[in-house]
Amino acid sequence: MKLLAQTFIALLLIAADQSQAELVAHWPLDGNAQDLLGNHNGSESGVIFGAEGATNHTGTAAEFNGSSSTITVPFDSAMNPKSFTLSMWVNADSTSGFASPVTSRDDTPTSVHGYLVYNDSRGNWNFWTGTGGPSGAWNQMSGGKVEIGSWTHIAVSFDDNSQTKKLYVNGSLAGSNSAPNLYSKNGPQSENLHIGSGADSGGAFFFDGLIDDVALWDHTLTSVEIKDLMTNGVPGGPPSITTFEASPPFIDSGQNVTLSWDIQNATSVSISPNVGSVAEKRGSIVVTPAETTTYTITAIGESSPAATSQITVGVDVESLDPIITEFLADNKTGLIAPDGNRSDWIELHNPNPFAIEIGGWHLSDDSTQLEKFTFPSGQISAGGYKIFFADSSLEALNFKLSKTGDYLALSDPNGNLISEFSPAYPAQFDDVSFGLSSSGTLTYLEPTPGVANGSSRREIGPKVKGLTRNPLPPTPGEDLVISANITPRIGAIASSKLFYRVGFGTERQLTMTKGADDQYSTTIPASAYEAGEMVRWYLIATTTSGESTREPPFPDLAESAQYFGTVISDPSISVDQPVMHWFVKNIGAADTRGGTRGSLYFEGQFYDNIFCRIRGQSTANWPKHKYKFDFYRGDHFRWKREAKRVEEINVNSHYRDSYVRENTIFAFLNEAGAMAPETRYLWI
Repeated sequence: MKLLAQTFIALLLIAADQSQAELVAHWPLDGNAQDLLGNHNGSESGVIFGAEGATNHTGTAAEFNGSSSTITVPFDSAMNPKSFTLSMWVNADSTSGFASPVTSRDDTPTSVHGYLVYNDSRGNWNFWTGTGGPSGAWNQMSGGKVEIGSWTHIAVSFDDNSQTKKLYVNGSLAGSNSAPNLYSKNGPQSENLHIGSGADSGGAFFFDGLIDDVALWDHTLTSVEIKDLMTNGVPGGPPSITTFEASPPFIDSGQNVTLSWDIQNATSVSISPNVGSVAEKRGSIVVTPAETTTYTITAIGESSPAATSQITVGVDVESLDPIITEFLADNKTGLIAPDGNRSDWIELHNPNPFAIEIGGWHLSDDSTQLEKFTFPSGQISAGGYKIFFADSSLEALNFKLSKTGDYLALSDPNGNLISEFSPAYPAQFDDVSFGLSSSGTLTYLEPTPGVANGSSRREIGPKVKGLTRNPLPPTPGEDLVISANITPRIGAIASSKLFYRVGFGTERQLTMTKGADDQYSTTIPASAYEAGEMVRWYLIATTTSGESTREPPFPDLAESAQYFGTVISDPSISVDQPVMHWFVKNIGAADTRGGTRGSLYFEGQFYDNIFCRIRGQSTANWPKHKYKFDFYRGDHFRWKREAKRVEEINVNSHYRDSYVRENTIFAFLNEAGAMAPETRYLWI
């Protein structure tokens, strides 16, 4: 990403008693989602760390893809005080819709609570607070333009004593409002805090761009303090060591080594042995160890604890070669690659007590072309593991692993073969890795990317293919037959159970009966449902030792289907337009910005666990609402049979008949062969 300019965003919410105020959490996003204070660590999904940071005092930044990337921080009342300050650096890539760099909200069926920051489709920054009033009763404040490709600093504040909220953009006040009941803190349902996404669940309003140096206080920061954040970074908090490296990591006696480091929140930094005090933030120093030496860097700050890190430099030692310890050729529900997909991956291990350079080494799936892929410059830490994906990122492998078995080899920069799976590794199974077990044997494994492998798997869940999906809607009184092909992989099949659910009622269980050619089936009785109802199902097949396979897999709460399904025909519906069947458990939640999860059935396709919410500003008060539907990766919406599937659709309405003219003109232009939006009318 090209960084055109620098700006800073801080979100400010205020505390009543500044004498008791303190930094609650600080997420620098320097390679992970950890809180420097150690109390509110986050867990990331689809986030890429290591991007260039906002300034020279914020370390590195985290990249969010705008569709699935998020960091989730578990709810804690300490992160939701009556008054508080939240600050961050943000660099947006898009203003195509509402996107949230930080959200801590609780939108109950009857009231709204919490706070959030948005960049909206008009290109403005927004600060919203839940008022505690009815669902949808958000107090909205906007100010300051979103500069695409530029770093921006925003500060928003709420002072419980004065009942005042403020929004700062680039250190300047962009909005202020004082009135009773502007803010009610998150808490009734204890919803998590989300970095890089919004909604209560974190499954919507995904931010597209970079985020850096997020921090939260339980008091008000003044405009002077906000500007100081921009200049000097987040004060307080214990020190952290982002990097401590040696280059080269091993040498011959008499050669030099450069030690380099990047540290945050330190007042003093020292390296031992034989070095002493060094620069407090970033720096490097040349050393000439006479023998293999382990260097320790210690950073001391205003807050405890001190931070330490070690690195070993090998002298006159022979480096052991890296090895392929594990790979996964059919990633269905596991590790997410930097591009947001679940891609094949290969793990390399450094068996040395010092880091090794991996740049110039090669991987290949072709025995006649050992240098098919060359690693870029980089190191694997002492005793460490590194994952390489076959995805679309810049450092990705240029080949994919075959599930049916293939050649795989690692060779050094001189083209010498170091290790290989020859003539081919065995056939692979979805979500089962292959590599060296803890006992050193080649075997199937439970995937453990980035850490040491465990013992071999004695059994693997059965293979499930062709589970009934999108059947023709049965008529009332007609049974629904569900079938699947289930075959053993490693381990005999002990049971196959179908779980089904009518509407949002209780799940019920049926046993699948085996027929010819490994075909299993069961029947959902017609007595279980009525006309117009939704019926959903999933299957679990289990081996004798308890290894199981679920279909659909449901690996991601926000980005995958929990069930397959259909609707029961309703003879009472007789209209000329296409009919969209829409099911939500909480109807009121669908009429809020926070939205909810639901299911759709449209023209023979069933979509489960999709996100839906109301659209519009003033139009949200119309009798017939507008809605937005988001579909997850891998099952986008087929809005017209001959058209490309889409990730998002908007269902619009018109306040008066005259507004239909626009759609009429679009239809005319389409018929004339001109470029224009295409509209379909439907019943919901």
